[in-house]
Amino acid sequence: HHMAITWDGSKGEGIDYMDGLEVNTETNPPGSVPYSGTRNLYVGSLYGNERFWGVQLDEIRMWSFVLSESEIRDHMCQKDLSSHPQLANLAAYYRFDDGTGSATLQDLSGNGNNGSLINMDPATDWVTSGAPIGDQSTQGYGIASVSLSDGTSMTVDNLTGSPDGVHV
Repeated sequence: HHMAITWDGSKGEGIDYMDGLEVNTETNPPGSVPYSGTRNLYVGSLYGNERFWGVQLDEIRMWSFVLSESEIRDHMCQKDLSSHPQLANLAAYYRFDDGTGSATLQDLSGNGNNGSLINMDPATDWVTSGAPIGDQSTQGYGIASVSLSDGTSMTVDNLTGSPDGVHV
């Protein structure tokens, strides 16, 4: 799954998206922020040493700007962010695809926010990603037909259930 979490401190609003669809909205008093300071940021556990998530992460992007739903959808399945309209606001970008080496996670945004992989053996714990992330992506939410910029198109004509969207 693709998860995106936005937080707009000026509105006091947080929105959670799963696979490009809004799944939760939280409101706090305007001006409130979930975190302020210079402590370490831990992803995958509480305080880096307890309450581990028990999930595999493929990629993390952190922005200093609240992305719109369309910006999330348009770029959620792309590794190449050079055409992203908010590229200047990319604070950190981790792809977890080094595959070998030390337990240092390189920040690919160019901002030098390298991370440390804790409780990981870099010799054995790297896993080749099976996530469908490439360099081109398109979606249709509420429809079952999508078209790529190269003229390729796809129509889904055998749906089971009632999906809210198709992402290719």
